[in-house]
Amino acid sequence: MRRPQGQKVVKKLNVNKLKLPAIQQELAVTLKGQLTETTGNDWESLKTTVQSAPLQVIGPATRNHQDWFDESDFEIQTLLEENCQLHEAHLSDPSSDTRKLAYDSKSREVTARLAYDREVQKTLRVMQDTWPAIRPMRYKAALTGMT
Repeated sequence: MRRPQGQKVVKKLNVNKLKLPAIQQELAVTLKGQLTETTGNDWESLKTTVQSAPLQVIGPATRNHQDWFDESDFEIQTLLEENCQLHEAHLSDPSSDTRKLAYDSKSREVTARLAYDREVQKTLRVMQDTWPAIRPMRYKAALTGMT
């Protein structure tokens, strides 16, 4: 089914954060504050408030690649965000040598970390692919040892 033109898609929320009591409390306080501020008596203002408060507090869900073995790798996410900020700073002032050097060094660090993670993922995939071939041989060896 196609979405009618001109309507926004409601973003999925990162509901895993709701497991933390502090986030639950923050969401309750934010919702209560926004609902008391809302002066409209119509359903549209209520809907907007109820949809925007959780998005503000817990944020949208992030998509992860299926091969990522550590789906919540905060370090990689932080490196990518820093790299993006440094790149934007460099683009805003291309003549600045210090900004260019900072961006280049962070970019190399991010590239090295991602290359390391790719190698680990490749090794894990090889292990997963070879396991079905090895398993019958182990069963056969175990059965012949029992007789």
